[in-house]
Amino acid sequence: LTIASSDKFGIIKLLVDKPFKAREMLKQSGFTVALTEVVVVEISSIPAGLKDITEFFLSRDINIDNAFGFSFGKDGRALVIIESEAIPEIKDLLVENNFRVLSDEQIYAL
Repeated sequence: LTIASSDKFGIIKLLVDKPFKAREMLKQSGFTVALTEVVVVEISSIPAGLKDITEFFLSRDINIDNAFGFSFGKDGRALVIIESEAIPEIKDLLVENNFRVLSDEQIYAL
């Protein structure tokens, strides 16, 4: 869950296990809703893993529209959720370069 606001409106971003059902429920409740494709990458730790993935995108001149993340587990692992207009290409590049990209099923199970 992330929240951003301005004087006139707010934006709430949710990562849910049933996006189409959630969209319909929110619409029925009067919300304006859009689905956004994301890529979720597991990194080893913060700050080292965050540095690695940031340098990866920078070295390939890949534009990221938005990103947020959270840590989990006692070993310092973290997930980075990335929004970009080039999600399919980003997923392929990350996998080719040995980053752990979560599948939809893995994301929905979080």
